Amino acid sequence: MSRGGGDGNKLRGCELEVSGSCSVLDEVIYERGEREGSVLEGGDSEWDVDYENSMLDERAIAWKLSDIKGINPEFYTHKILMEKDFEPAVQHQRRVNPKIHDVIKQEVIKLLEAGLIYPISDSPWMLERLAGNQYYCFLDGFLGYFQIPIDPKDQEKTTFTYPYGTFVYRRMPFGLCNAPGTFQRCMMAIFYDMIKKTIEVFMDDFSVFENSFQSCLSHLDQMLKRYEDTNLCLN
Repeated sequence: MSRGGGDGNKLRGCELEVSGSCSVLDEVIYERGEREGSVLEGGDSEWDVDYENSMLDERAIAWKLSDIKGINPEFYTHKILMEKDFEPAVQHQRRVNPKIHDVIKQEVIKLLEAGLIYPISDSPWMLERLAGNQYYCFLDGFLGYFQIPIDPKDQEKTTFTYPYGTFVYRRMPFGLCNAPGTFQRCMMAIFYDMIKKTIEVFMDDFSVFENSFQSCLSHLDQMLKRYEDTNLCLN
């Protein structure tokens, strides 16, 4: 392929032969601001690297996330349509290995700096029912997953070993497949008659709300009583 047509056996003006007349570098590194490498070696190349870089700069090429301008919203947008009585499912926040927290943070920062995401102080999907109340109480469960027992028939499936022995979990560990969903369903079952009325539950985070201080304390007392009855622990 040659620039502007010509013999198909030519590669940008050089004979496509295994010879010393024209060699193609294995890798071309393009980075805006400082680009290294060249497409071809040899003075007989009719395709100038600087010209190619300049041409690419002027075309629809993105070198990094911040280069993505996005399609004009007047031309096309994605809409999420829902019926008025439809309640979206709340996707629980997944716990991640602390070792990759920094990796996740850097990826979020990249999206934030590129303008692809933006922060919000609240979410209508979780907090719209809390709006309008004057008093709130927030509580945190203590190592919530460890408060749920594993069926004895399935405990050996959690076997782990290290140099000093082999063990299985009696309680549901963090990182176990489907553990977040199990925990959320358990909380929904325990507080089924309070959720959306006097409390909100998100994993092991609890919010008690009411318009009057005394009523808020009363709801808190009811929730703590339920905790005691079911052997749950708060942090």
